[in-house]
Amino acid sequence: MKMLTSFEQGSPEWKQARAGKVTASRAKDARDKLKSGAASGKQIAYACQVALERVSHQPADATFENWQMREGHIQEPIARAAYERHTGNLVDEVGAFATDDDLFLYSPDGLIDDDGLLEVKSLFRF
Repeated sequence: MKMLTSFEQGSPEWKQARAGKVTASRAKDARDKLKSGAASGKQIAYACQVALERVSHQPADATFENWQMREGHIQEPIARAAYERHTGNLVDEVGAFATDDDLFLYSPDGLIDDDGLLEVKSLFRF
């Protein structure tokens, strides 16, 4: 496993690091099947995207961000600080982890000590 730390999540470098890899956030699409067990349209589309990225060495997905995603990015550092205050655990930010063969990638919201990680989800206020 390789730790990639030279970029911020969401940055152009982060997007480049994800290109051609099956990511944890898209694992559901990678495994999506029809009731018959055949590959679904989502699975085929994602496989085509990953294949295209592996050949072109460029991200192929259009960057989409709705208001909920923007709010999540705003809330993440607040939630991380609240977690640190509540638990006393310090969180180190990290770019991503890639498998040694560069086929898979995961971007946690933080690392805790030598054996923990943080994934932030927050509620929206209306």
